[in-house]
Amino acid sequence: MFRFDGMMIAAAALVGIAGATARADEKLAPTVDYFVGESKTTSPDGKPIRTTLSLVKRVVTPADNRIEEEVLSVTANGPARLFVTILEVNGNKYTVTEKSKAFEGEGELIGEPWKWKEWKSVTKLPGGAGTVTSEDKLTDRGMSAKKTFAGADGTIIFKFEDSLTRISPATYDILHAKLAPAEKK
Repeated sequence: MFRFDGMMIAAAALVGIAGATARADEKLAPTVDYFVGESKTTSPDGKPIRTTLSLVKRVVTPADNRIEEEVLSVTANGPARLFVTILEVNGNKYTVTEKSKAFEGEGELIGEPWKWKEWKSVTKLPGGAGTVTSEDKLTDRGMSAKKTFAGADGTIIFKFEDSLTRISPATYDILHAKLAPAEKK
C-alpha cells in the first residue's frame, strides 16, 4: 500500500531545479545559487493540501558535468528534512540520484547549452510507489515549477506548484542555521 510521505515527494518534485551547467571543455568556474520559497501541494482538482518551505543551495560544477542540490524541506508540523541530489549531465540530458535513495530519475535541459532556462524531469520513488513529472523555469525572480505525482497505476494523486526566490549566500546561511535539523554525531 502506498504511504504518503509528502516531504519525500516534495523533494523529488524539487529535483526539477536543474538550472544551468557547462561542458567540461569550456572550463567554466563552478557557480553557487541560493533560493527560498514554497511548494504548494494540491489535490488533482486544486484543493489545497499543504505548503512546504524549501531552502535550496545549488552548486553547478561544469568541469565535472555535475550539479549538486541541497534541498531543506520544512513543514509546519514536522521536522525539517534535508535531501541531497546529484545530477550527472550529459549534453542536454541528465540523470539524478538522491543521496538517501529517496528518488532517482532523468531529465532534459531545454535551450542553449549551459544557459538553459527550462528543463523537464521524471523521478521515481522506490518500490514503485510513484512518479513525479516536472516542468521548471528560471524566472526574473528565481524559479517556478509545476509538477504532478502519479501513483503506481499512473493516476495523478497530487499537484505541486513551486515558487522560489533567489537569495544571497548570507540569507541562506541564516535560514539554514535556524531551520536545518541538528547533525547527528
